[in-house]
Amino acid sequence: LLVEAMKDNDSLRRKLFQVDFLSTLSGEILVSLLYHRQLDEEWIENAKALKQRLNDEGFNLNIIGRARKMKIVLDRDYVIEKLDVNGQSYIYQQVENSFTQPNGKVAEKMLEWAV
Repeated sequence: LLVEAMKDNDSLRRKLFQVDFLSTLSGEILVSLLYHRQLDEEWIENAKALKQRLNDEGFNLNIIGRARKMKIVLDRDYVIEKLDVNGQSYIYQQVENSFTQPNGKVAEKMLEWAV
């Protein structure tokens, strides 16, 4: 769906070399778009429109653009994961580009063992 939404937009596609996803059990999604070029105001406006389009389609999505020595965060650079472990809720802020257990169900099992 993301590829389809970006395919006709040169500003979003040009020199894009990697896309990273971080999502939660509740469906919150953080998309990091990595580029081999500097990002400009045109990119920001197009990324905001892409975010709005996908959120209008029912996604809970945030976008980050990255280039050499550059990071553009449209709203926030993290997701909030809520894990249920032995009847107790644990809430984690998972920051983009840092280590997290990407599988929420596995994270719950790991915490069951640890607590």
